[in-house]
This record gives sequence, structure tokens and C-alpha cells, in this order.
Amino acid sequence: MTFDKAQGLILSEKYLPDFTYVNLGEALAGAIKDEDLNSKFLPMKAWDVLKSILKDGTNDGVLAIENFAILFEPSLKINLSAFLKEAMTGRQLILKLEHPVAGDWHYYPFPEDHAYYLDLTGINTTIC
Repeated sequence: MTFDKAQGLILSEKYLPDFTYVNLGEALAGAIKDEDLNSKFLPMKAWDVLKSILKDGTNDGVLAIENFAILFEPSLKINLSAFLKEAMTGRQLILKLEHPVAGDWHYYPFPEDHAYYLDLTGINTTIC
């Protein structure tokens, strides 16, 4: 399956065929498992790990990610907009969703808790 480069972010509740997904939660958690969650350096360590994952996970100009709810962990202080911008630079980004996108173009990784969300307004997004 190929996508037009202009599509930017592709969201899907199912796995799209022909793509190998990077389990972001598992990779990031494994890399920071021995870190102090209260360390002021934790966000920098997490960002370095994410940049490595983004670099290494790209396959044929597409990066497919699953299990990305770890990005909402407050102690990591991940700027989701910056992450998406970095992840979409020079490639397509596919995010495997656990829940549908809400009608207000917000994605709530924990539907029962609207304190955590990804605002998709203004991002060139395709839902399939």
C-alpha cells in the first residue's frame, strides 16, 4: 500500500498491510526502564530515544507506529506537536489507534480521561 506524500499523518484503528510497526511504548519503556522518573534529565533521554526510533524505524519513506500512549506520560514532558512534526519530516507517518478519533478532531488515548489528548486540527490527516 502506498500513500501520497501530501497526506502526512495516517490514522488507522487496524493494522495496515505491508507495514512493519514500531512498538513505541515497548521501545521507549525499555530504553528508560532504569531511569529515575523524577529526574530532570528524563525528558531529554526520552527525546533522544524517540529520535533514534524515528530514524531507525523508517521503511520505504513510511514510519508505522503502534502503542504510542506512552507519549502522554506527564513525567516524559513530550511535546506531541513537536514529535509529530519530527516524525513526519521527509516521510509518511502511520499511527495505529486503539480508539477512534473524536468528532472534535481530538484523539483521546484514554477515552475515560479527556485530560490527555492529541489535537489533530491543522494537521494534514487521513483516517482509514
